[in-house]
Amino acid sequence: MKLKNYMEIVVADALRQVLANMPHVCQCERCRLDMMALALNRLPPKYTVTHSGEVFTKLRMWDAGNQAKILTEVTRAAMQVGEKPSHASPGKQPEKS
Repeated sequence: MKLKNYMEIVVADALRQVLANMPHVCQCERCRLDMMALALNRLPPKYTVTHSGEVFTKLRMWDAGNQAKILTEVTRAAMQVGEKPSHASPGKQPEKS
């Protein structure tokens, strides 16, 4: 048995879909992880331990209301990180603290 936040899987899948339509946004690993962290912090966790719990959670996540909320938060996170990534853009010097 393994404890798993199924929302991480759902957000990762949604992020791939959203970023496919946002080619101008940095998609490096750091930016993708920042986007996932922002979205996951705004969404309720869905922890599972058993396979049957994961299947039940998957079915509940397909609800149109859940999907809309997930896509909204993932898009919001992608836009936020895209506007201000936590690293220097190519050709720019990093900001000094």
